[in-house]
Amino acid sequence: MALFASEQFSFFIRLLLSVVFGSLIGICREKQGQVAGMRTFALVCLGSCLVMVVNEELALRYSGVDPSRMAAQVISGMSFIGVGTIVVTGTHYIRGLVTAASLWATAALGITLGAGLWMESIAGFLLIVFILVVLTRASHRISGSSRYVRIYAEVERESGVRELLLYFKSLGYSVISLETQKSHLQADEDVAVLLTVDMKQDMDHARLIEKLGNLDYVDYAEEAR
Repeated sequence: MALFASEQFSFFIRLLLSVVFGSLIGICREKQGQVAGMRTFALVCLGSCLVMVVNEELALRYSGVDPSRMAAQVISGMSFIGVGTIVVTGTHYIRGLVTAASLWATAALGITLGAGLWMESIAGFLLIVFILVVLTRASHRISGSSRYVRIYAEVERESGVRELLLYFKSLGYSVISLETQKSHLQADEDVAVLLTVDMKQDMDHARLIEKLGNLDYVDYAEEAR
């Protein structure tokens, strides 16, 4: 009876930690403006932990049960959820890669917790948070000051595209690639533009985006990360 109580307490702690760890990872994503936040990550981590706990219990009760079988299905199944978070717009503007990867890693964390690997779980949690918080800031700082910048802008009519190109030329910048699209915009007559610009030297991308937003023919501009 004492052994049973000990096992049940261990299972409860694993499930509780999976919710705590998943929620904290989700909070990191919510603070970065991502749709998949605290509840999503908590459910993913809890669900994968539950699968591992059940798999472990079945392996103890019945001979010949592979304790890693259900865990393998979680990892492959997370691919479908991950793909659903990746969005590619008509201008090939890709969003959601980090969310998909962090969901997959959180599922693996849940499996680790479910297996009762305490030190590995804590280490995995700390490293995931480190990547999402510290490395994300470092990545934005590095990419936000390089000589190359990808810009998504919505400009007035076709003439706005020409004026935007002339503006970059006046600054001495080179437009490496250019794509346009007319649907799903803030104004019916606007044209969406996705450009890759070579500024010839490392510069502050935020300052350039701010300048673009002040142009009369530009209705919207942001850096496409």
